[in-house]
Amino acid sequence: MSSSTPRFIHLRLHTEYSLLEGAMRLKKLPGSCAAAGMPAVAVTDTNNMFAALEFSVLASGAGTGLGGPELVEAMRVLLLPMTKVLTPNSLEARALARGADTIDACALSLLDDGVDYVLATGTHENTRHVDNRLYHDDRLLETFTWERLPESYHGSGCTLASSLAGLLAQGLDPLAAAHEAQ
Repeated sequence: MSSSTPRFIHLRLHTEYSLLEGAMRLKKLPGSCAAAGMPAVAVTDTNNMFAALEFSVLASGAGTGLGGPELVEAMRVLLLPMTKVLTPNSLEARALARGADTIDACALSLLDDGVDYVLATGTHENTRHVDNRLYHDDRLLETFTWERLPESYHGSGCTLASSLAGLLAQGLDPLAAAHEAQ
C-alpha cells in the first residue's frame, strides 16, 4: 500500500466486552488490524473499559511500537505536559525522547517535555540486572535494582505501572508509590 493510498481506521469497534453489540475477540484484534493494514483502531466498548489494558498488552506483545511519528509527536506535545508519572520501558523512552540515547538522557528529555516524574524500566536492556530508575526535578532520585530472570516475560512493566497508579490513587506521593510498587 503506497503512502498516498487512503487507509481505513476503524473508529468505533466493539469487542466481546460490549455484550450484545460486539463480536470481535480481543486476542485476535492486533493481528486482524495488522492483516488489514490498519495502523490504528479505536476500541469503544459500551459502558466499560475492560478491554483497554488487555488490548494494550496484546498489541505491544505483538511487536507494535508506540505509533508513527505523528502519533509520537502528538503524545509528546499533548500528553507528556499533563503526565504526573510516566513509566516507559527503554524502547518507549527512546521513541518519545528525541535524539536521546541513554536512559538518563531520555528521562531528562521527558522531564523537559513537562513530565513530572519518569520511572524508566530496564527490562528491555541487555544488562545483568533490571534497573528501574525514578527521575524528578532534572535528576535521578532512586534506582531500584532487581535480579534479571533467565527468560523474557511480557507484562512486568504494565504490572508495575498499574500498581503505581493504584498507589497514587490511594494518595501516596510518587516516590513512596514507586517504592511500594516495586
